[in-house]
Amino acid sequence: MPPSPSPKDLQTLRTQTTTLSTLLTHYLSLLSPTSTTAPTPPPTLPPNPPPHLPVLADAAKLLKAHTTKLGLLLLNKPFSPTAIAKVLAEVSATCLPAMMSAVQICDARSEVWGAVMVAEVRARVRRVVVEVRGLVGEVESQLEDIAPAGSSNGVNGDGEKREGRDTLATTGVVWEACDALSELATLGVVGLVVKKAEQYRATLLDAVAELKEWGEDEGDDEDGEEGKWSGDDEEDDFDNAFDAPKLPRGQKELRAQLEAALKKLKMVGMLYQALAKRRLKTFPFSGTTAGDWSGDAWSMGILDRVMETLKSIPESVDELASAFYELDAVEAKKRLEECCKDAVAAKDLVAQNWEGEEDEFTTWSQKWNQALSS
Repeated sequence: MPPSPSPKDLQTLRTQTTTLSTLLTHYLSLLSPTSTTAPTPPPTLPPNPPPHLPVLADAAKLLKAHTTKLGLLLLNKPFSPTAIAKVLAEVSATCLPAMMSAVQICDARSEVWGAVMVAEVRARVRRVVVEVRGLVGEVESQLEDIAPAGSSNGVNGDGEKREGRDTLATTGVVWEACDALSELATLGVVGLVVKKAEQYRATLLDAVAELKEWGEDEGDDEDGEEGKWSGDDEEDDFDNAFDAPKLPRGQKELRAQLEAALKKLKMVGMLYQALAKRRLKTFPFSGTTAGDWSGDAWSMGILDRVMETLKSIPESVDELASAFYELDAVEAKKRLEECCKDAVAAKDLVAQNWEGEEDEFTTWSQKWNQALSS
């Protein structure tokens, strides 16, 4: 039987987990979406800081390695508080401060990196910090499971061996958060805004698909009811309870309004594709460092406004859908006008290319605008 960990080693580990937990709580407060306090750089931050995206990728890679080591130490017996404390100390002193420094670097150069990248860096670093806090909680949990003295390692107070599922799951989510952070170094500004635009478009199309389904004529429901019956009334009632309500058949004017709205929203979805191809992918930021930036603060400001508008449109479509579901034709008309107005505004911001010249998109957008207004 292997010797039990010494009280001194266990206390050292407890102290280390407390220290790291305090540090993580502090980082989370700095990374909060409502926080107005910029992360304070460590004292060793150089006067000319390195590019933050490669720093984030390197720090994430290092954290994954530490997480792997820590997971193995937690899963394998005997329990080794000294080795675990050493890994936690490395995490506290290396990768996490490096990530926070990168956040500060990005914040300080927001005119170069833009609001989308700044927000994404903060969000993804915050996710890493949250998941690391969960891993620290797993260490604390195992510490609690160790009997005071003379008991076997890896056995809880009931004499049952701990299962490794929690440790594996916690390790996995830290890896996922690190991979997401590393991805930013691959995406860069252009890749990120294109990906975001695709996500916004997917959300828009999901809402449109739900609206379309809501407005579809179900046909002769009464005549077809027998064919729909599964033989289990309770099961049918349960399934039907989650079915979306349908547009009442008597609402002919609202149905016509819905059909017109769906056509316009389909055109708005087309705009997302055109903007991504002709404007976002051609934005003058060829790489992932500040040296790859060939634009100016004006261009980045335009990009930020376009992305903010593209983000807001699906939210407006949700409100439009709610108006239709409530059979409120006036509110639905108002919300549709807002969606179309925002789409036109996004198009107008980049009617010319980033060099200020008219091109293929300029011509296409004029035709698109006419079709949307018809």
